[in-house]
Amino acid sequence: MSDSFRYRTRPLLWGEPPWQLDLEVLVDFESESARLYAHRARAGLPADPDLSPMFGVIWPSAEAAARWVREQPTDATVLELGCGLGLPSLLAARRGARVRATDLHPGAGPLLAINARRNGVHVEYEQVDMRTTEPDPVWDRVIATDVLFAWDMPAIVARAFAHTLAPGGRGLLVDPGRAWSDAFPAAATAEGLATDIDVDGELFLVRIWRA
Repeated sequence: MSDSFRYRTRPLLWGEPPWQLDLEVLVDFESESARLYAHRARAGLPADPDLSPMFGVIWPSAEAAARWVREQPTDATVLELGCGLGLPSLLAARRGARVRATDLHPGAGPLLAINARRNGVHVEYEQVDMRTTEPDPVWDRVIATDVLFAWDMPAIVARAFAHTLAPGGRGLLVDPGRAWSDAFPAAATAEGLATDIDVDGELFLVRIWRA
């Protein structure tokens, strides 16, 4: 999806009516990863983990967040941090919400634009690195899935929630039980947030609001 590398995609129908989505997703995460890193090696470029094509896959964490979106008021504004494919964002937009999706990966925005067009919805998009950027706190609902991928991310993500969640708003973090997921609730508390923790199979769900 970038100027120098094109990922292969395929169509996929996700969900059930009335909230079914017509999506383009990566053909295969492993094969696209191999193609990307071979391409970069031929160009004399480092592998760069920030460019891993995880953005183009529907992960179980995103599906859990999408189910949560269906329970939220349709007039709530929605921000998705580290959106990847943007499944929760697309579903929120389908339900009529004002939505902004953010991600660091250069391929996320173009693929999200394709899927927004396919489904006739509008999703604002901004390329954001949570490690350096702090958006304004104006969002009723804030979502993050599969973002605790390094030891420093619990504090970074907690700060992002604290800096984006509007007074009275609600947030949701979903993680597939990575080594750093247990550190997130304490990091959220340090940012003045309250949390409620649930476990759904292998998924670690944290509901978030201002303390």
